[in-house]
Amino acid sequence: MKYFVALLLILSIVSCNTEKSKTGILTDFVPEESALILKSTNFSTLTSDIKNNGFLSQFTSHPAYNYFGENLEFSKYLHPISEVLISVKTENDSTHHLTLITREHPELFNLDSAQNKIVETLAYNEIKLQRVTLDSKIIYTTTLDSVFIAGSSQEIIERIIKKHKQPKTNPDNGFETIYNTLGASDFSVMVNGRLIQKTLKSSFPKIDQLPHIADWIAFDSEIQPGQLKLNGIAIAQDTLPQLLNVFKGTRPQRNLLAMVTPSSASGFISVTYDDFDILKNNLAAFHNTTDTIANHRPLFSSLNEIGVISIEDEKVVAMHAIDGSVTKDFLNPLLEEIAVYRDIPIHKISDSAVFKNNFSPLITTTPLLSAQLDDYFIFAEEQATLEKIITEYFNETTVGNLPYYKEHMQHMSSESSILIVALLPNFKNTFADWASGNSKEKIQQLKFGSHRMAAFQFVYDSHFAHFNGVIKETQNQSRGTGVSQLFAINLENELLSRPQFFNNHITKGKDVVVQDVANELYLISSTGKVLWSKQLDSEIIGDIQEVDLLKNGKTQLAFTTKNTFYILDRNGRAVSPFPMKFKDDITQPLSVFDYDNNRNYRFIIIQGEEIFMYDNKGKSVKGFIFKKANSPILLPPKHIRILNKDYIIIAEENGTINILHRTGQPRINVSQKFDFSENQIYTENNEFVILNTNDEKISIDQNGKVSKQNISSVSKNVFWEIIGNTKVTLDDNILRINNQKIELPFGLYTAPKISVSNRRILVTITDLQQQRSYAFNSLGELLNNFPIYGTSIMEMADATNNGKPNGVVKGGAKEVVLYEIN
Repeated sequence: MKYFVALLLILSIVSCNTEKSKTGILTDFVPEESALILKSTNFSTLTSDIKNNGFLSQFTSHPAYNYFGENLEFSKYLHPISEVLISVKTENDSTHHLTLITREHPELFNLDSAQNKIVETLAYNEIKLQRVTLDSKIIYTTTLDSVFIAGSSQEIIERIIKKHKQPKTNPDNGFETIYNTLGASDFSVMVNGRLIQKTLKSSFPKIDQLPHIADWIAFDSEIQPGQLKLNGIAIAQDTLPQLLNVFKGTRPQRNLLAMVTPSSASGFISVTYDDFDILKNNLAAFHNTTDTIANHRPLFSSLNEIGVISIEDEKVVAMHAIDGSVTKDFLNPLLEEIAVYRDIPIHKISDSAVFKNNFSPLITTTPLLSAQLDDYFIFAEEQATLEKIITEYFNETTVGNLPYYKEHMQHMSSESSILIVALLPNFKNTFADWASGNSKEKIQQLKFGSHRMAAFQFVYDSHFAHFNGVIKETQNQSRGTGVSQLFAINLENELLSRPQFFNNHITKGKDVVVQDVANELYLISSTGKVLWSKQLDSEIIGDIQEVDLLKNGKTQLAFTTKNTFYILDRNGRAVSPFPMKFKDDITQPLSVFDYDNNRNYRFIIIQGEEIFMYDNKGKSVKGFIFKKANSPILLPPKHIRILNKDYIIIAEENGTINILHRTGQPRINVSQKFDFSENQIYTENNEFVILNTNDEKISIDQNGKVSKQNISSVSKNVFWEIIGNTKVTLDDNILRINNQKIELPFGLYTAPKISVSNRRILVTITDLQQQRSYAFNSLGELLNNFPIYGTSIMEMADATNNGKPNGVVKGGAKEVVLYEIN
């Protein structure tokens, strides 16, 4: 039984609608006798998903992962727009070949940017194929009926061509059946139960000791930074003994053995049934004798669950009875009391092979001692093991009582035929024992961290079984229950900008948008999944703005780089007629005006002293006459409304402030010049207010009258922000929120940021030296469990649409972190 856990974990490492067209069907080109077939509907984000998943990323240095990486190195030149299938086929016991299959299109395989390439044209059976050499790695490609095929083996490609030229025969019904069960997941896996052991044997020599579970197991996967979820089916034919068929005719029951599994265990396997006679007859296919029951039928008929718990090198048999008193009566003839521990009798069992004889290959161990705990019966080799289980059972510290177990089981069926649970930190050594060579060493180096367990289950149904799996990160909380980390993902490169929120009209929550130093723009879901990435021409200037050009509630990203004005939809696609290219450099962040809140936007582009205004269609707004300032424009132009009057504010490097009508004509004339700081210009008490570089707060009324007030700042750099009635200033380590003074520890702080989450005003600020982010409410009160880890300005919003504020912030150099405030 211990081997089932290893097999499922091995498959999860590797894993980690029939497509029809007018021409070829992808599945027709899958090599025969493939042991493993991977299906991806979002090939471009697959590597990112794996690397950002806390569990799967542990295996990126494993030889199996490296094998895929090396043999799919050519895929960086591949740009599929539809489903991709990847086949793994093993020949000569240890030679593995990969074959990739996808729909052909003109830009699919573009080698223009490839260095050190050699492309040779070959022919087989009147079909052209290419031998492509990339940095000494050779692949073979061909196209059949608009289906592109690439692989490491010329012989396999030629077999596919030969099969294609022949009349179509009946397909592998098992493969076709299992393929058609898959859903629309980004990544799915199909495992050939007859051949997978041969493929894995070179890395895991003991795997051939496992009984065959099923002909095929197929599952869709949901890969998120904090969890890996699997959902699919398994099918088994009657031609050979297969473990799945043991449960034919039985009904799954609740799995309860976690309640007697100590926290020090490496895992357990639970088997349930409702009719022992049916189970016994099904097990006969694995036995040479015709009678394996002896006189113990009443005993095992009184149970609904039996299994094995692994504790270091010991295997413990555990049973759950429908009624413990009834089972005790049937068991008593086999027992002899030898000790008592905490009022629980410990017995010696006279027939230690009783479980092996009745349940092999499900159970092969032969325990010597037993104890009863309510409706549970435990059988172990060592008395100390029984005592440990008794202690934890009464202290309620067994696995079934642990929060992470309960979290995992919320994602599983409440009843299953087989439940397999691995407690990962303890299971690592057991798993390593299965491996050999480099694989063994890499497994021993694994650090599962907050991934405490993995759970898999088979739920037998009519002629097949449902298969589910979950490997979930245990929530780490910062000094209590006030703040929890929802995800922390690392991108390929260091971050260039702070992470920002972006509305998601589908979830009614927020996604995260961020740019890295390679000028790649990412959109990341609130669960930490990279939805897409897009290469930009240069660094984004300032913050990304959010607009709704189509006026349908589906917002777009608007921003400028050095020479380009972009508007992208939430799928990363450019919205026509954008992007707009500019010959001269753009020198200020994009300004967006929506005068009447009707989404008839005005987009303002600044190039030195020149100003350009465009409408929703990218056309120049002819009615705006302010085309050029007398000196370079110092700050992004700003639209302000005071008492139903619109003002456009433009500050110049020479100290001039232009206060304009919508048309660009002067509205208020101000003759004085000012030493503008980096702070924006705001309104306060129906006046325009400026913080200059001379410790002065300058107010300008609507008649152009100027007044000054010395603010006696401690620091030369005073930051402020005003949104509505909330005013925040930072002077050195003195933070003021609506005149509420807060003295922060001395440090190097970002500018304060005002966020609104469910009508709740929140103010954040980050100490860059100590890498601590603070969050306050509008009364200046520090939120519970803050400060927390952060290295940039933190923005807050209800990203998960559950009424709780979330904070997004930069963590490490490449890291985006999302928190939730409970």
